[in-house]
Amino acid sequence: MNENIDEYLNLLMEERGLGDNIPKDVRGRMKEDLSLRLNNFILAKALEIMPEEKIKELGAQADKSPEELMDLFKNSIPNFQEFSVGVLLEFRQKYLR
Repeated sequence: MNENIDEYLNLLMEERGLGDNIPKDVRGRMKEDLSLRLNNFILAKALEIMPEEKIKELGAQADKSPEELMDLFKNSIPNFQEFSVGVLLEFRQKYLR
């Protein structure tokens, strides 16, 4: 997992009150689940704005690692940095509700 995303997930969990008061093994499983939810959320948001030909390319590369897929997103989504920040903020809002 990307170090920045790992830290982001830790912060989200702490904001939600899921800090050191939870056993490490339980917290680890919760963090894995949250990571999967974040990845799915990012993928869904990316698919909403990606051109159709890039979506087809993505389908052909379904066996790629998350890092390789992220490279495809970076090359396919205009202003990817802004997109990423917006998606992370939206996910945070939904998670903390």
